Amino acid sequence: MRPAVSALLLALVCSAVFPRSEARAADAKKESPMESLKRRVPKPAPVTLDGTRYEVLPGARTRGFSQSGGVIAAFDELTGRELWTLVVYPVVFETAEEEDAQEIFITNLAISPDHEHLLVENERGKHFEVDLADHAVTPTP
Repeated sequence: MRPAVSALLLALVCSAVFPRSEARAADAKKESPMESLKRRVPKPAPVTLDGTRYEVLPGARTRGFSQSGGVIAAFDELTGRELWTLVVYPVVFETAEEEDAQEIFITNLAISPDHEHLLVENERGKHFEVDLADHAVTPTP
């Protein structure tokens, strides 16, 4: 048998027996049925203004809050010290449904053009302004 034909046959047999690395990588990335049902929590980027970093507080429930979504924290950019935390909006839970499925998470943070407010958007498309001086929250259209 010619070397070229032998190489071709070997390649065909190997490809049938051993899937290509791309296919294996794709299979590895597939989620189990349980993982596909798990909800993905958005992770908006923190924003910084005048030496203070504003970010979503992950795991707010572990810190004593009654909800995980809708909570922000401010940090001194230089020291990393937490300055304050704030519930931007309440999440009202229905008892008949799992609380995890009812959480409403923040999807975006931005500094207002006047540099006086933190603009917050959540998964439901609701918008809020947090006054950076007194931490008052105002829903916005």
